[in-house]
Amino acid sequence: MSGEFTESDWDEISAILEERTRWATMSFSIEKIMQENKALIKDLSKYDPALAVPLLASLLTLPRYQSNCIRLEILVALALGYCSGRKKANIRQAIRWFSQIGKSKCVIGEDPAEDVFVSLVRGWNGDFRLLEDIWEAAGFYTQRVLEVVMTMPETGQFVKMKKSVRALLTISDMVCEKAGLHRYQLGSDQHYSVLSPMTLPGRNALISRVRIAFAELWMNVTLLWTILSHSFFIRRCGRICLRRRLVSAIWIATLS
Repeated sequence: MSGEFTESDWDEISAILEERTRWATMSFSIEKIMQENKALIKDLSKYDPALAVPLLASLLTLPRYQSNCIRLEILVALALGYCSGRKKANIRQAIRWFSQIGKSKCVIGEDPAEDVFVSLVRGWNGDFRLLEDIWEAAGFYTQRVLEVVMTMPETGQFVKMKKSVRALLTISDMVCEKAGLHRYQLGSDQHYSVLSPMTLPGRNALISRVRIAFAELWMNVTLLWTILSHSFFIRRCGRICLRRRLVSAIWIATLS
């Protein structure tokens, strides 16, 4: 059978497999996502980011859609980067965007969730809830890294790093609290190709899950300073990039 294939055939098959692997491991750039979703980006550009971004970000707090977190994180990234219009997004638009990006290569890496929906890490004499997404033992490895961060000296760039980590963990826990999520809460390993409007709260109820008022930030001066002093625009797409875009989504929500 192998004799029927030429070297160029094998090269073509290899190239296809390599591309699928890059999509499956999220080893691609924002530009690549844009090429895959030109119609979606054109649609997003008509909408006000102050509503569209937190609306999409809030979907990440729904346990039912845990196994769809990759497409939701990418949608947040695209909305943050390209929403610039005046139209007001609603549930209907979120449903359309969810299905639309599902037709692209961006969702090749979507797998059933491998762990709980909400995990817990402990540091600085407190507990912080985290959304696990589809990654197995994300809370465990975050705890290991956090323990290293907390041992860093209180000098130079180490201070900035420690403040940034603590700020992200604080925001994560605040979002979980607003969404009514408890530690070690289970999500779902079921994969959905469409958002069911019957399973979704209203738009304002969803946005309230990720909207943090200035008054709440002001109560934590370190958190407020850290958010204001950081730039969240990163061109490489990946887990760290998308988490930062989620924080940016929450930041935009404070302005609306």
